[in-house]
Amino acid sequence: MRHAKAKSKFEGIDFDRPLTNSGKDAIQNLSQNFIKYLKPNSVFFVSNSIRTRETFYYLHQQFDKLEVEVSFENSLYHASFEELFSFIKQLDNEIELVTIIAHNPGLHQFASMCLKDEMIQFPPSSFLVLDAPIENWHDFNFNQLEILYLSN
Repeated sequence: MRHAKAKSKFEGIDFDRPLTNSGKDAIQNLSQNFIKYLKPNSVFFVSNSIRTRETFYYLHQQFDKLEVEVSFENSLYHASFEELFSFIKQLDNEIELVTIIAHNPGLHQFASMCLKDEMIQFPPSSFLVLDAPIENWHDFNFNQLEILYLSN
């Protein structure tokens, strides 16, 4: 999932940019489609930036009765496609369902590889739901993915 729309005119550093009101509204609009794919004990890995933290916070308000785990990760702040791929391959095999909330261009490139489509758009609040029929996250690769949903 890409974070929701953040303020473009902000006097602080990029890391501290908050969401806009329209970004917060977009999360509420996408949440019903997103929630369909969640399961109890889902794990969220969220970039440590303000906008990704806020994206998780406003999204979590929509399903706060469902118990999920969250980890805020410095390594996901502007992670490249290769870093995202490596991050997934190193996940604990006890995790069945994972959500990553991060940034473009890494997420855009990752989604393009998943869909085998260079022309895909991945604007703020976009999310991609994949099924990877694997037992071990180390075996994750792009050739065996089933695309369940693309929101953009």
